[in-house]
Amino acid sequence: MVFPANRLEELLADAQDGRVSDSELLEGIRGASLFIPVSGGEGGAVSLPGVTLDGGQYVPAYSSEEQLVSAAGAVSRIEVAVDRLLGIMPGGVGIALNLRAEAPGLPITPDAVAALRVRE
Repeated sequence: MVFPANRLEELLADAQDGRVSDSELLEGIRGASLFIPVSGGEGGAVSLPGVTLDGGQYVPAYSSEEQLVSAAGAVSRIEVAVDRLLGIMPGGVGIALNLRAEAPGLPITPDAVAALRVRE
Protein backbone atom coordinates (compact mmCIF):
# COMPACT_ATOMS: atom_id res chain seq x y z
CA MET A 1 0.00 0.00 0.00
CA VAL A 2 1.30 3.41 -0.95
CA PHE A 3 1.06 6.10 1.72
CA PRO A 4 0.55 8.93 1.27
CA ALA A 5 -1.56 8.25 -1.82
CA ASN A 6 -2.78 11.85 -2.27
CA ARG A 7 -2.54 15.40 -0.93
CA LEU A 8 -5.06 14.76 1.84
CA GLU A 9 -2.98 11.88 3.18
CA GLU A 10 0.11 14.11 3.06
CA LEU A 11 -1.77 16.66 5.17
CA LEU A 12 -2.92 13.97 7.62
CA ALA A 13 0.68 12.77 8.06
CA ASP A 14 1.88 16.36 8.51
CA ALA A 15 -0.89 17.02 11.04
CA GLN A 16 0.05 13.91 12.99
CA ASP A 17 3.63 15.24 13.17
CA GLY A 18 2.44 18.72 14.19
CA ARG A 19 3.52 20.41 10.93
CA VAL A 20 0.01 21.53 9.92
CA SER A 21 -2.49 23.61 11.89
CA ASP A 22 -6.05 22.44 12.46
CA SER A 23 -7.38 25.16 10.17
CA GLU A 24 -4.97 24.16 7.35
CA LEU A 25 -6.02 20.54 7.76
CA LEU A 26 -9.73 21.41 7.63
CA GLU A 27 -9.20 23.49 4.49
CA GLY A 28 -7.33 20.56 2.92
CA ILE A 29 -10.17 18.22 3.83
CA ARG A 30 -12.72 20.62 2.38
CA GLY A 31 -11.00 20.52 -1.01
CA ALA A 32 -10.59 16.73 -1.09
CA SER A 33 -12.63 13.77 -2.22
CA LEU A 34 -13.41 10.95 0.18
CA PHE A 35 -14.35 7.30 -0.24
CA ILE A 36 -17.44 6.19 1.64
CA PRO A 37 -18.69 2.62 2.11
CA VAL A 38 -22.32 2.41 1.04
CA SER A 39 -25.14 -0.06 0.88
CA GLY A 40 -27.56 -0.10 -2.01
CA GLY A 41 -31.14 0.95 -1.57
CA GLU A 42 -34.24 0.71 -3.70
CA GLY A 43 -33.96 2.06 -7.22
CA GLY A 44 -30.17 2.29 -7.08
CA ALA A 45 -30.18 4.87 -4.27
CA VAL A 46 -27.44 4.60 -1.68
CA SER A 47 -27.54 5.53 1.96
CA LEU A 48 -24.71 6.98 3.99
CA PRO A 49 -23.50 4.70 6.76
CA GLY A 50 -23.37 5.89 10.33
CA VAL A 51 -21.27 5.09 13.38
CA THR A 52 -21.41 6.39 16.93
CA LEU A 53 -18.26 7.89 18.43
CA ASP A 54 -18.25 9.40 21.91
CA GLY A 55 -22.03 9.59 21.80
CA GLY A 56 -22.18 11.47 18.48
CA GLN A 57 -23.17 10.35 14.99
CA TYR A 58 -20.51 10.20 12.26
CA VAL A 59 -20.27 9.12 8.64
CA PRO A 60 -17.19 6.92 8.11
CA ALA A 61 -15.10 8.20 5.20
CA TYR A 62 -11.63 7.42 3.91
CA SER A 63 -8.84 9.46 2.36
CA SER A 64 -8.22 6.88 -0.37
CA GLU A 65 -9.64 3.67 -1.73
CA GLU A 66 -6.68 1.81 -0.18
CA GLN A 67 -7.52 3.13 3.29
CA LEU A 68 -11.17 2.13 2.92
CA VAL A 69 -10.17 -1.41 1.91
CA SER A 70 -7.67 -1.64 4.80
CA ALA A 71 -10.44 -0.78 7.26
CA ALA A 72 -13.59 -2.27 5.75
CA GLY A 73 -12.48 -4.79 3.14
CA ALA A 74 -13.96 -5.13 -0.32
CA VAL A 75 -17.22 -3.23 0.11
CA SER A 76 -19.33 -1.12 -2.20
CA ARG A 77 -18.17 2.48 -2.13
CA ILE A 78 -18.58 5.88 -3.65
CA GLU A 79 -16.06 8.65 -4.14
CA VAL A 80 -17.50 12.04 -3.33
CA ALA A 81 -16.06 15.54 -3.09
CA VAL A 82 -16.21 16.85 0.47
CA ASP A 83 -18.15 19.93 -0.69
CA ARG A 84 -20.81 17.62 -2.14
CA LEU A 85 -20.78 15.39 0.94
CA LEU A 86 -21.40 18.42 3.15
CA GLY A 87 -24.50 19.15 1.09
CA ILE A 88 -26.04 15.71 1.56
CA MET A 89 -25.11 15.01 5.18
CA PRO A 90 -27.73 15.74 7.80
CA GLY A 91 -26.97 18.44 10.36
CA GLY A 92 -25.41 17.41 13.66
CA VAL A 93 -23.35 14.62 12.07
CA GLY A 94 -19.55 14.45 11.91
CA ILE A 95 -17.12 12.61 9.65
CA ALA A 96 -15.02 9.72 11.01
CA LEU A 97 -12.01 10.07 8.72
CA ASN A 98 -10.00 6.85 8.23
CA LEU A 99 -11.78 4.99 11.04
CA ARG A 100 -9.80 1.77 11.75
CA ALA A 101 -7.61 2.37 8.68
CA GLU A 102 -3.83 2.09 8.52
CA ALA A 103 -3.37 5.79 7.75
CA PRO A 104 -3.75 8.58 10.29
CA GLY A 105 -7.31 9.70 10.76
CA LEU A 106 -9.44 11.85 12.99
CA PRO A 107 -13.02 12.54 13.95
CA ILE A 108 -14.26 15.69 12.26
CA THR A 109 -16.82 16.75 14.84
CA PRO A 110 -20.30 17.93 13.95
CA ASP A 111 -19.18 21.47 14.93
CA ALA A 112 -16.20 21.26 12.56
CA VAL A 113 -18.50 19.98 9.78
CA ALA A 114 -20.79 22.96 10.42
CA ALA A 115 -17.77 25.29 10.17
CA LEU A 116 -16.81 23.70 6.84
CA ARG A 117 -20.36 24.31 5.58
CA VAL A 118 -20.11 27.99 6.50
CA ARG A 119 -16.96 28.35 4.38
CA GLU A 120 -18.68 26.97 1.27
